[in-house]
This record gives sequence, structure tokens and C-alpha cells, in this order.
Amino acid sequence: MEISGLKYYSAQSTGRSVVTLSGRKADVLTVQFKRLLDSAKKVLAIKTEPMLNVICMHEGNLWRFIVFLRQKHRPDAFSRKGKKRIFVSPGTIDMAGTIITPREIDFRRLRAADINGIYQEVSLPDEKMRQIMKAL
Repeated sequence: MEISGLKYYSAQSTGRSVVTLSGRKADVLTVQFKRLLDSAKKVLAIKTEPMLNVICMHEGNLWRFIVFLRQKHRPDAFSRKGKKRIFVSPGTIDMAGTIITPREIDFRRLRAADINGIYQEVSLPDEKMRQIMKAL
């Protein structure tokens, strides 16, 4: 989808909710970012800022915002007791694909399916993402 020279991408195939906004004018990009947040607030029926992580990049004359919209702060595994606990609370770097595990035991036992499950649990569902994109 392209609006005012900016491109929105939604990539559900990554296992997490992500929207990429890119453009050459920072002020226009900022307006579009605010529109994305307003659309998310409307679809999610909330008054406060939606849960999200953002990566901002600037290279040459191109600006890019990578926005991970979320439904949960932490996965259920974070609160489990004993050996079932997985000490992962995905922040921006984790949502971008680099999982940080403070405990070696979690590093050694996490598998791709576990990580994908964590992403899906904390990310907005595909249907909500489609509604947000449509509301833009």
C-alpha cells in the first residue's frame, strides 16, 4: 500500500506483526507513523498508545521505520515456574530476529518452533493487522 509517497508493508509470514514505513521526508514519515498508531488505537479500541517496538533507520536520503505491533508484553513462558520457565521478554532487538537469553539454559533449549510461538503470542493476530492496514 502506498500513501503520500510512503510504502506500508505487512509481513505476517515472519511470525510476527510488522509494518515497514519508508520515505525520503522525515516529517511526512512522522505523520504516517502517527496515522498508523491512530489506526491501531481505533482497531484495538484503546485510548493509549498501542504496545509496540520500533526500529528507525536513516541511510542516505531514505528513512525507514520498522514497527512491531504487539498484543502482549511478555509470553506466558516468562511467568512459568521451575524448568518450564523461559526467560525471554522480547524487546525491539528480539522482535527484529536476535533473541537475547540472559540464561544459558534457555539459550541451549530454545528451538525455532519455541521462538515462533513466542513471536506469535506477543504479536497482534493477522486479522487485527489487516484491519489496521485497511483503516489507514
